[in-house]
Amino acid sequence: MQTTCAWAIVFHDAIHEADPIVAEVKIRRAEAAIFSRIQGFSATANSSEEQALFHALATIRSLKSLRRLSRVILQGVSYAEVSTKLRQVNTRNLNLDVAVGA
Repeated sequence: MQTTCAWAIVFHDAIHEADPIVAEVKIRRAEAAIFSRIQGFSATANSSEEQALFHALATIRSLKSLRRLSRVILQGVSYAEVSTKLRQVNTRNLNLDVAVGA
């Protein structure tokens, strides 16, 4: 059970980090821990954990998008440009979800 919960601890630590610089590192660590756990699955993997892992990856993906968006906003880009970029990111994410069968 220790390995099963390790990714969740790292994930929760990352999503609750307030410092943007530290959050960047924690998000990368969480993503790596999630991928590592997914790779460690056997044919008899716990389906509820598998679902939680994929939801966590979606959350990580959203956090990364929001962080990129906030950097763009801080650089003084117009709302219309940000809105267009966000739609592009969301479309790419939807296409990825469909491609992997999520």
